[in-house]
Amino acid sequence: MQIKIKKNTATSFLLGLFVLAIFIFTAPSSIYVGRSGEIVATAYAWGASGSMGFSVYPILGKLFSYLIPFGEFAFKLNIFSAFLGASAISVLFLIFRKLRIDYWAALATALSVAFSSAIWSHSNIAGARPLSALLFVLAILFFLHWLGAKEKKHFFSLRALLWGIPAVACFLGAIAQAGWGESAVQSPSILYALKESAKSLANEFAFFGFLFVLAGMFIAFKRFRGWFFAGLGAILLALVLPAVFKNNIFYVYSLPAVIMMSVFLAFGLDVAVRYLKNSLKIQPLFASLLALLLPVFVFGAHFSDLNRRDYVLLQKTADFILESLPKNSIFITESDTLASAFLYQQSVLGERSDLTLISGKLFSHSWYREEKKIELEAKRKAYADNLFDLAVLNKEGGVFLAHVSLPDLEKNYKLLPAGLVYQVADKDEKESVASVIENNVKFWQAPDFTFLMDAKLDKEILNKELVGLYIMGVNNFGAYLVGRGSMGYVKEGIAYFEKSLEIRENGSALQTLVKIYSALGESEKALEYEQRYRGL
Repeated sequence: MQIKIKKNTATSFLLGLFVLAIFIFTAPSSIYVGRSGEIVATAYAWGASGSMGFSVYPILGKLFSYLIPFGEFAFKLNIFSAFLGASAISVLFLIFRKLRIDYWAALATALSVAFSSAIWSHSNIAGARPLSALLFVLAILFFLHWLGAKEKKHFFSLRALLWGIPAVACFLGAIAQAGWGESAVQSPSILYALKESAKSLANEFAFFGFLFVLAGMFIAFKRFRGWFFAGLGAILLALVLPAVFKNNIFYVYSLPAVIMMSVFLAFGLDVAVRYLKNSLKIQPLFASLLALLLPVFVFGAHFSDLNRRDYVLLQKTADFILESLPKNSIFITESDTLASAFLYQQSVLGERSDLTLISGKLFSHSWYREEKKIELEAKRKAYADNLFDLAVLNKEGGVFLAHVSLPDLEKNYKLLPAGLVYQVADKDEKESVASVIENNVKFWQAPDFTFLMDAKLDKEILNKELVGLYIMGVNNFGAYLVGRGSMGYVKEGIAYFEKSLEIRENGSALQTLVKIYSALGESEKALEYEQRYRGL
């Protein structure tokens, strides 16, 4: 027994080191899309980001950062997430062994969980979910120790009472809020959320892994009812919660479900390995190697998408925008990703402190408006309690927008293209066309935009939003050129719409080109772009 304990502990430790190395190797060198920048900036300032419920992670991350003598502060927090995720995998292996899962089946399952998108995608970027995963699996391990039941059936019947019933109750409560039978215009609809969430969960362990999960669920239903109900409750919650919160980023709710699914996977692999060894009389080493093929498949299925080692999209986007904004100007955005990125650039990297960043989403909170009032007054800028008046009062000093919807502003003022952003100007003001064109041409022709061509960027919604920002910027400059009227400008505008299509095939550019070529009488060209639009 002592030897087994030492073997399990040593394996758990080595497993954690191996997974940690993978997570660090695939981590970006700086911040990632979403609120990564805000989390990092909060940790840097010894803060607690209570608005997102991530109160503990930033403080622990700040302490951990003192152990890493290299890299940006954001990279240090990425390593911290990797450490937490790897630790969760180590604990999971111990849980599987405590459940008397075959050694190699437990190891194969733990590695498969490490390479699942739910764990891996959060374990190489700054964020609190790896901490949640670690606390979740630690609770399971401590619970197993506490129960200490000798008879499995007795133990699992108790687990059914303690875990299964509350899980099902939570699921029923979620259904009550989900709006069954309401208008289909909800975003996302309940049916769409169920379909996409189910697809996401089914892909976590690749096709073969999902088959073992189903087999493990059947085994749990027959022999370990507590695990079955607890796991089923977690899975159902992951399916329903996106519809409850009207959120189409499905993976953010899947961590508990994937961890519980991993137990089913362990049950399924355990039976398969024991069958190979005992019934088919296959050599134990060969049976073990067969089990280890599963994490290899899972790794291969997710590595391309989750290897963020060379991720530069957000860094370059933030740099491009910051470089394009004049001194002492105001930048307004409703994008969490952009707002978080600029917060990181200003408060952690110390760049462009002259700029005033305003998050359109946070501006609805009184505490945030008070902060911005103090900042604007210190910079001798006008303050207003709404974004429309604030933009109008400060437009002479330079107000720029990106990813923000202010219909009244768009209706009553001009929004001039300025690279990835738009400058607010009076409608009756005669802008310098040559100056606008010069600034935009410099922006769109000087940098190398090949990093946008990475197709895997389209597999995450927030990355797609950033790529869309480039597409919108090019299209708007193209429209500005075409709007100047002369044939020379029209041809230049067409070239920029073509540049937009090189980034991604998009309906806005295609529809505009159809109209332009139709107006020019070039029906064949118009038909070509019309067919491409229909093919989207």
